[in-house]
Amino acid sequence: MVKSKAADIIRKLNDEERQEFMLFLGSPYFNRKKKIEQLCELIIANINMLDDPEITEEDMFKPIFGGEKFSYSFLRNLMSELLKLCEIFLVVNNLKAGSFSDSRFNRALLNEYNIRFLDKHFELKLKKIREEYSTRKIDSEYFDVLGKLESENIAFHLYRSSMHEVPAHLLKRAEYNFIHILQILEFDKMDLAVNKTAFNLNFDVELVPSLMKTIDTGKMLSVLSNGNSEFRDEIEIRLRLIKLCDEKEDDENYHKLKDLILNRIESYSNAERSNMLIKLKNYCAFKIYKGNMDFYEEKYLLLKKELETVKYNHDNVGPLFANIYLEIIQKAILKNDLTFACEVIDKFTQKLETSKQGAVSNMARAWIEFEKRTLRKLCIIYRR
Repeated sequence: MVKSKAADIIRKLNDEERQEFMLFLGSPYFNRKKKIEQLCELIIANINMLDDPEITEEDMFKPIFGGEKFSYSFLRNLMSELLKLCEIFLVVNNLKAGSFSDSRFNRALLNEYNIRFLDKHFELKLKKIREEYSTRKIDSEYFDVLGKLESENIAFHLYRSSMHEVPAHLLKRAEYNFIHILQILEFDKMDLAVNKTAFNLNFDVELVPSLMKTIDTGKMLSVLSNGNSEFRDEIEIRLRLIKLCDEKEDDENYHKLKDLILNRIESYSNAERSNMLIKLKNYCAFKIYKGNMDFYEEKYLLLKKELETVKYNHDNVGPLFANIYLEIIQKAILKNDLTFACEVIDKFTQKLETSKQGAVSNMARAWIEFEKRTLRKLCIIYRR
């Protein structure tokens, strides 16, 4: 049996990636040792034998040594170097594929342009990034990236002693960072609240949750009402989301928040739309649990909006949950909106987990046939 961290990584590469890795190892810029290339070739050629208890490292890698004596210490050193190259390849390949965080690449490039005094390159690149962000959907990293870009802008002007340019960028960075801080705070507060019971969390003895309770979102909203900002609505949404988590009986806050989110829903990424609608639905569920039947209609409208605006199995959103699928069909049936219930089955069954599509859609169809009082069709569906 051959145990190697480098081999573990190579084993997880697909055939195309293994070919690219061999090209990577063949580049003198990254690797000048032919024995490392040979080591990788042997690992790939014997990939299915790595776990064989009868195979030793000497059996597999003896060709590297030619006619010389096999050395475990030499092999270990080669494996260590190969591991480092594997790690570099994973990052480079990620960047090449376009899935690497563009913000990290852009920041690194802007910094290089800055310190090398390539001013026109810096300004053109920054202009291009801003144009891209002017049409980009808001996600969990949006304001963090904008804040960091302003830091690069500040550094650029400080390097050139153009101090009069700095204040405007300081203010913009503070604005972007403030929104990002609110975003992170809201995410953490909501996660803690949702998991408090499941993990038996005692917030009374934990410092950070206690500190979070002291944040006065009401006062911030009051100040916000008298201020101006390009992202004023975004700040209000984040503050009201925090307030939604803290104050479960504030229906006025819920309705104002819902209106703000739905008016701006197209501004958000797919994942962010899903997250925001989930939080609004959770508030409705809590109110229903407390006996407020008015929120049945609220939740039904939010469920319909979710189906309308969120793309499942796409852009960081997983499959449609069976309970959501069944809940909206059930609510449509209760409202005697059978046409919509059938549309949900036709359009969204394929968005469920594959293993659940048949059983869940059959159950939904049975409900509809029961409502139509078509007993014969109901029996046929149940036999499935």
